[in-house]
Amino acid sequence: MDDHHDQYDTGNRAPFRWETAISWKTKDEIYCRGYDVNELAEHSSFVGVVFLLLRGALSSSNEEAMLNYLMTAFAEHAFSPSAVSARMVASGRPPLNSAIAAGIMTFGEAHGPGHIYSKMICDLHQRAAAKGLSFRDVARSYVEEALKRV
Repeated sequence: MDDHHDQYDTGNRAPFRWETAISWKTKDEIYCRGYDVNELAEHSSFVGVVFLLLRGALSSSNEEAMLNYLMTAFAEHAFSPSAVSARMVASGRPPLNSAIAAGIMTFGEAHGPGHIYSKMICDLHQRAAAKGLSFRDVARSYVEEALKRV
């Protein structure tokens, strides 16, 4: 018997099972998107599992490399305008949603224009459809055009 009053003793409880739309867990098993988490831990990477969670499929090496790049690039935002605004407001101890709102309100052309990337992807899809090209071919031409501007 421990200090937790046998809360870890599952002998007298109904079978332990949790389930969501993307995962399920029993006393002995955890599955994410149909994959055994123990197997993922041994044979995948953190970024690969994040991709699996978000996309519902295992990543290719290129997809995993791109997600790793994006996650690394976004990891350090301590001095971005939105992070500084949120931190300054939070230091006054208002309700948390006020600090979050302050951070969001500083999004602008210099920081936080995530919609621009979504618009770029939509434009590429439209260009591919209009020209009867694959998305890969249009993306390649987009990169070539961008490299010419550098």
